[in-house]
Amino acid sequence: MSAKGKITEIAKRPYNRIASFYDLTESLIESSLYNKWRELLWSKVEGTHILEVGVGTGKNFRYYPPDAEITAIDFSEEMLKRAKDRARRQKTKARQGQGQEAED
Repeated sequence: MSAKGKITEIAKRPYNRIASFYDLTESLIESSLYNKWRELLWSKVEGTHILEVGVGTGKNFRYYPPDAEITAIDFSEEMLKRAKDRARRQKTKARQGQGQEAED
């Protein structure tokens, strides 16, 4: 494995470790602050083809523009599993990748 690959694996570990309880631990701040921020941010997005890099568990999905075609990627397999569950319900493609490439 290359040095870059090792660094990526080290960076992914904590996200893979916390994925199962990430949404729960952030629920208070999510409901009191982030939901409003996400709504404002996504209301400003224009275009029909959008790439979200670092999608995490897919918390932004419900704010995506209704007619946009979204591809969402993340490098953490465990976070992406949760995003894919949300994506199925909202017709969003969630893929594993690091920004420069993505795997189905």
